[in-house]
Amino acid sequence: MLESIKRGLGIGFIPNFVCQDAIERGEIIEILPNATRPKLTLYALYPARQFVPTKLIQCIEYLEQWFNKKQY
Repeated sequence: MLESIKRGLGIGFIPNFVCQDAIERGEIIEILPNATRPKLTLYALYPARQFVPTKLIQCIEYLEQWFNKKQY
């Protein structure tokens, strides 16, 4: 959706973490700055908890920290 917005094909209602950099670079403009966006929930789905690879655990922890820092 962001790419369509950048190309001038329309408007979109997308999360700040998706579009904030494009707004700051002037690639798109925000037309409803006071609109309240719904909170997003991120789920990590993977098979059997007892055999979760260390890399997957590290990736999930990284994403948790990244999204917690992004207080949009």
